[in-house]
Amino acid sequence: MQVAIEPECQKKTRRPRKTEFRVDELPEDVRQAVIDEYRDCNVDYEEWSESSIEDFKKKAENAGFDIRTRTEEGFKGKTYQKPAIYWSGFSSQGDGASFEADIDLNKYIRAHAEDLIKAGIDIFTLRKIINNEPSQGDWELNPFL
Repeated sequence: MQVAIEPECQKKTRRPRKTEFRVDELPEDVRQAVIDEYRDCNVDYEEWSESSIEDFKKKAENAGFDIRTRTEEGFKGKTYQKPAIYWSGFSSQGDGASFEADIDLNKYIRAHAEDLIKAGIDIFTLRKIINNEPSQGDWELNPFL
């Protein structure tokens, strides 16, 4: 009779055997269970989107927008300030995004002068707006556009 004796050191280094499957090889009910289990992976904590928000804020500031803040209630009723940036989505590729901001017209016009001129606004009108010259009927700001 032969008995296989496994040295203790080999027992400690042995890893359990795993079988791997591609998602499309799984039965539909198992596939759905796996998707449900990992749906919130990497987004199940408060700050998961913080770097994207900071990147957007920098780009908005460079274009003349000052993102407003909003007060939110946190743990145990503590309040804190967050950028007033709103979005929803991901299960249907998102419904869109919006933000609240004040605008520095001088900075905005300088950042977008080429596009504004292409849109038909002449450079002289832009200069008047930048220099805060009073309108003499040749230009006006429409807050509803």
